[in-house]
Amino acid sequence: GVPPRMTSPVTEDNDGNGQIDRITVTFDQAVNFTDATGAGDALPGFTLGGGYTLANFDYGTIAGTTIILRVTESGSPDTEVTPDVVYSRAAGALLDDNGNEAQDETQTSTDGASPVMVSAVTADNDADGQIDRITLTFSEEVDITDPNGAGDGLPDFTVAGYTIASVDYTLLNTTTLTLQLTESGTPDTEVTPLVTYDREGDAAENVADNVGNEQRDNDTETPADGAGPAITNVTANNDTYIVGENLDFTVTWHEAVTVSGNPVLRLDIGGVTKNATYTSGSGSTQLVFRYQIQEGDSDPTDGVTTITPILLSGGSINQGSNAALLTFTAGTFAGVGAQLQQIIDR
Repeated sequence: GVPPRMTSPVTEDNDGNGQIDRITVTFDQAVNFTDATGAGDALPGFTLGGGYTLANFDYGTIAGTTIILRVTESGSPDTEVTPDVVYSRAAGALLDDNGNEAQDETQTSTDGASPVMVSAVTADNDADGQIDRITLTFSEEVDITDPNGAGDGLPDFTVAGYTIASVDYTLLNTTTLTLQLTESGTPDTEVTPLVTYDREGDAAENVADNVGNEQRDNDTETPADGAGPAITNVTANNDTYIVGENLDFTVTWHEAVTVSGNPVLRLDIGGVTKNATYTSGSGSTQLVFRYQIQEGDSDPTDGVTTITPILLSGGSINQGSNAALLTFTAGTFAGVGAQLQQIIDR
């Protein structure tokens, strides 16, 4: 009789984490197999190419035209790979209904694994303290298609609590996609809103790999925080300062920051630039910068004015791995200098 043969091994990412974990092998006729040992030692006779191995699994008794091979995940995104499936004859292991045993055979699997998001990160591209970008990374190269070319965002994507800005997202052969967001209107660099891809019925595919597998339905990813916190306020005590006294400025970020070294806040005192040096506050939202009044400091007209940005001077101001924003806008933080009365000598 004619022995059974493999016809179409197809890869799958069953758990949706961006790594193939199954290969469905179809035969040209029904086959019968019993995992006689019951030891979860994979399937005798089957091996995989490309460095992949079969997972230990108890297959029990199989009867039909398909066998689902369980694959040990590689540990990195690989939904595009198509390992060879090799069957080496193992006496009595794989038989058709008439007792004909499968012969030695190798088949290259086809790509049936949908691309998925494997990471995402937020950004504040214009450095105004509000997230306006989320960059997605996929498990393989994909084509991004704006279905109607109308620059209305990508209808299959949603970002919890945010609106995707209306731009044209057409891209080919890319592993990353940067979603542009409409800003919230308030400082929010700490937020990491859930990104969801939800297939819209028979609509054109927004995201698909090079062989046409559309992104996994209801694929979700929570971004990492990649946006540094913004300065929300700069204040100082309204007073008259004399030589030897400390003039302290409190700079507030909307997230706690950590300081190393000696960053400085520059001051304009009577047209001369002076430096207020970081003094305290690391680990909190408020940092204190101090300048001690020197002989000759005088500003009899408009008081002390702060100068943006803060200078790191070889140090750092960070929130986690994100560098804090160091600029503050005069319009946003107006009045700091005007609130300070004249500095005088005595």
